[in-house]
Amino acid sequence: MEGSDLPCSDADELKPSHAIENRDRISGLPDTILHHILSFTDTKYAVQTSILSKRWKHVWTSLPYLNFDQNLFWEPKPVRGEEDRRTNRFMDFVDRVLLFRDGSNVLKFQLSCGSCMNIGRVVTWTHILVRCNIQELDFDISADESVQLPDCLFTCKSLRVLKLSLGSRHPVLVIPNSTVVLRFKVIHIRSLLHPMSLLPRLKVLHLRSLSLMDGDLIDDLSSKCPALESLIITNCKVKRLGNLNITSLLLKNLVIEICHEKLYIDEDEFEDFDRPDKCKIKISAPNLLSFKCSDYITREYYLGNLSEIINADIDFYLDHNSYIDIGSLSLRRKKKHANCLIKWLKGLYNAKYLIFSFWSLKIISEVFDLLEEALPAPFPNLNYLKLKARPCCGMIYLLNGSPSIETLVLEIIEEKLDLSVNYWESQFQFLGTLNHLKYVVIWNFSGHVHEVVLLKFLLTNAVVLEELVIHPSEGWKHDSDTGERLLKVGDEIKKFSRASASSIRILSFLGCSL
Repeated sequence: MEGSDLPCSDADELKPSHAIENRDRISGLPDTILHHILSFTDTKYAVQTSILSKRWKHVWTSLPYLNFDQNLFWEPKPVRGEEDRRTNRFMDFVDRVLLFRDGSNVLKFQLSCGSCMNIGRVVTWTHILVRCNIQELDFDISADESVQLPDCLFTCKSLRVLKLSLGSRHPVLVIPNSTVVLRFKVIHIRSLLHPMSLLPRLKVLHLRSLSLMDGDLIDDLSSKCPALESLIITNCKVKRLGNLNITSLLLKNLVIEICHEKLYIDEDEFEDFDRPDKCKIKISAPNLLSFKCSDYITREYYLGNLSEIINADIDFYLDHNSYIDIGSLSLRRKKKHANCLIKWLKGLYNAKYLIFSFWSLKIISEVFDLLEEALPAPFPNLNYLKLKARPCCGMIYLLNGSPSIETLVLEIIEEKLDLSVNYWESQFQFLGTLNHLKYVVIWNFSGHVHEVVLLKFLLTNAVVLEELVIHPSEGWKHDSDTGERLLKVGDEIKKFSRASASSIRILSFLGCSL
């Protein structure tokens, strides 16, 4: 039988072992697999593979995944002026890679550069990428002044993911004032039968570290991108905006994390028109499933129909000063905060998974009575509740208003409290609130009395509790007193009566079951 007729494995058996070991199996792979392998490395290293052999000489020219990181262009001993030269070398390298491509499509382009770049060259690269039917574009750059990307980017039919980060200076991002975009706007205004469509296939839009001066930017990108499912706005400034409208029928995920600007709250300047929280944000997304927001409690939000909401993560703050004493606020201010919270709680009425931050809980605690009177049962469908705070009346309000809760996660902010043994029983209006509670996870547990009282309350009143997981604070590793206290608490927990008829799996801070 001829060797060519043998199966590959049989033919290999007839060859010397050293010949099989030395055979270059990777070079024999098809380009699609080589491209996939190279997608996990930076384009700089992918280009360097061209010196391996003739087979590899042109592989990089058709890479569908391009990743450029300026940090890889550092010199071991930088000299004066080296920063500008390094940036220029980096941009020249990007130019050459795009220039010598074979014209094939680019699926993903990722650019990371911490130095201020020539925006004109970024615009040129954008034109090239649009012609290459770019699907995912990620610009993480640093700019000194406003950035205006070409109009072809905002009408690109192939783009599915767009991520723009413009650096610590928060330059302004503007929509190009081109005849193309203006013509689309005119069509949108004049003919409701043929509404304008920007980026028809865009599903993910992520804007980070920039300033928004034109409210139409977000309005256009959210309402006129018919396939948009995820909108993420992080570390952005909106101080100069009057209104920010987010309108989308298909939007499923929304993240708004506004940049923390200085906001000195003074009773005499409470209505100051130059406040960073003056911008009003209106959200109309009837199919929204997940919403994360980090912003001033004083900013005015208009939450439309959010009946489909499932996940909500809310982080409020009063001003830039994290040490402000909320208890010292005037009754007028507290009522204003209460009204803001009532709007939020009503808007998130149908949420099933909810996360509240430290400041959010502190604010709720200060307006507890006002909230309880206006909205006694805010979350009838809530299954999962995560609180980043110390045990407080804000926690009680949320638990009382969540009769269907099954999982409670508590990240304790270490703070000693003087609570009586019956404190929790006296605060809960209906102990039936805990009838569905199955899982409890407690982080940063230090073994203080108020924490132990909470544990005892949960064990003796959660009738279907299945698992309790306790994670200790880091203090027990460095403080012998904390370690000893935790060991004593572990013995004490074993003696607590348990309301649940089933066996409760309790994982202690030492990793053992109690």
